Amino acid sequence: MSANAPPDNATTPAKPGRFAHNVKWQFVANGAQAALGGGYLLVLGRSLGPADFGTFSVVMALVSVAGLLLDLRLQDVVAREFAHADEGGPARADDGARILDLFLLEVVTRAMPCLGLILLSIPLARLSRLPSDSVSLIVVAAAGFFLSKSGWGTSTGLLRALGRTDVIALCLSGDWGLRLVLTVVCFFVSGMTIEVAVIITLVAGTLSNVAQVVAAGREFDRRVAPISLVGWKLGGARARLQKNR
Repeated sequence: MSANAPPDNATTPAKPGRFAHNVKWQFVANGAQAALGGGYLLVLGRSLGPADFGTFSVVMALVSVAGLLLDLRLQDVVAREFAHADEGGPARADDGARILDLFLLEVVTRAMPCLGLILLSIPLARLSRLPSDSVSLIVVAAAGFFLSKSGWGTSTGLLRALGRTDVIALCLSGDWGLRLVLTVVCFFVSGMTIEVAVIITLVAGTLSNVAQVVAAGREFDRRVAPISLVGWKLGGARARLQKNR
């Protein structure tokens, strides 16, 4: 059901406070990424050694570049499409279908470069002069990218539109923090390998993304409209997405 919009005079005074709230949590996210992410890379480099860390970096770079080829910046589209949700505007009858359109579009566009990476993993490994056993690393890293990025842009834009940048910051912090903790534990318990490092990236990224998508979905359902596949049709989605082309 749609959330009841507060009157305009109740939302206008809150804007400066909302802006300060978003800026504060953006600083938290940046600080966490710098501290936890930097610590993670330092520990990982020390654990793997120069040669293995170089291989890991090349594999992750291949995945990152491939992912950028079809990055539609849906977080910006979602933030624009649902800006009314945080401005006291009434919910539209098809808001639930609209967010579902964008989410499914993102899943498809994340899957395409990952599938290309998997199909081209052998020539890519040769072209990058990676060790012969690095093909499986590219496949696992591609799967990790898909699981950690599918729905990320949609949920990020939605949480921004709803003024919940704190959730984004917490999920980002959790991602880098979990990578750091798991890397330290593996280093002292069983030793670190490239395979383990790639799996840690997959697990941490996936858990963080799932948490953010679920949080965004619950917030949307509570404040805007329910999300359901019942009644959703591809033809309707194509018509709704026309203006975002």
